[in-house]
Amino acid sequence: MKPRLALIGPGRLGQAVTARLREAGYPISAVIGRDLNKAQAAARFIGAELMATDQLRRCAAAQAILIAVADDAIAEVAGHLHASGLVTPHTLLVHFSGLHPAQILVGPAENPCLALHPLQTFASAAQGKSALEGCTYSLQGDALAVESGQQLVADLGGQAFILPAEMKARYHAAACLVSNYVTTLVAEACQLLAEVDGADELFPRALGPLLQTAVANTLTMGPQQALTGPIVRGDSGTLALHLSTLAEQCPQQLPLYRELARRTLDLAARSERLSKEDQCKLSACLDSRDEPPSLTAG
Repeated sequence: MKPRLALIGPGRLGQAVTARLREAGYPISAVIGRDLNKAQAAARFIGAELMATDQLRRCAAAQAILIAVADDAIAEVAGHLHASGLVTPHTLLVHFSGLHPAQILVGPAENPCLALHPLQTFASAAQGKSALEGCTYSLQGDALAVESGQQLVADLGGQAFILPAEMKARYHAAACLVSNYVTTLVAEACQLLAEVDGADELFPRALGPLLQTAVANTLTMGPQQALTGPIVRGDSGTLALHLSTLAEQCPQQLPLYRELARRTLDLAARSERLSKEDQCKLSACLDSRDEPPSLTAG
């Protein structure tokens, strides 16, 4: 028999995870939100319409409480649960923050506490629910909590790894790089192309195949072998033209481009696909603050 679950925080992640767990056979005893209308909508999505409530005391029947609230609210919610006597030594408390350790949930009950974080992004509850299939999750907490977490992840259709508490912030920064900051990078690319006719209709959609292929190659071949472009080819002339054009026409994008180029040069060097001579030329180009004039057709 699967343990009864209560969800606190009926947002996109909470809905996606709880819906999949309900389909895996976990009974849902409460879907709790401060806004009852939002809790009711979440409960309908989850498939537990009668369990919507704005009352925290409805957690009393749950054997595991899923706390899917904003990072800054996790400790406060856990504190209310402990102060209200809703947590017993056998109650599993789970939060989904990639940043905070499980210890943020600890209270006088000395119950198992788990930080369970899916390496996935949740643009909507429906998209997130679908994307959880095959997802990787980090687990951090005491031994009993991690054991329970491994079962939860298996029932979610994912795979898990154990993350030390002291690695949580670095782990979260890594997740931000490949999720949030990739989106920012696409936005910057679109900004460079904003003056193209029909840009609003073309971009970012037109960049999709290029982006998807680059990501797929990186995941299957590894960054060093998947790297393409002027830097790994040793094409310092192209790099110089990029820098001069940005300096003249889009100076706000130049610092970002230059820093990414430096990191790409390091990656190209580690791949052993770039000669020492080309490394020196590219490095000198990046170090120069006097950009060469833009080339013109002649």
